Amino acid sequence: MTADEDAYTVETEDGRMFNVEWYAGYSGWDVGDTVILTVDSGFGFMVYGTYHTRVWVDEVTDVVPDDHRVVIAF
Repeated sequence: MTADEDAYTVETEDGRMFNVEWYAGYSGWDVGDTVILTVDSGFGFMVYGTYHTRVWVDEVTDVVPDDHRVVIAF
């Protein structure tokens, strides 16, 4: 998890990076979790199985250190 406990960095299988900010719902995501983002910009959901989180998504244009990458999406 990044310094802000409500923010995650998500890397997709194709290498795109996203900052994802928690707004409501499940908050127990861990490093290495596999998730699905329903949008690549704006409000959407981060989901896996029965877990879902309402999030704000922005694509990252700067390099993010490996220890700040939290979840992997596809």
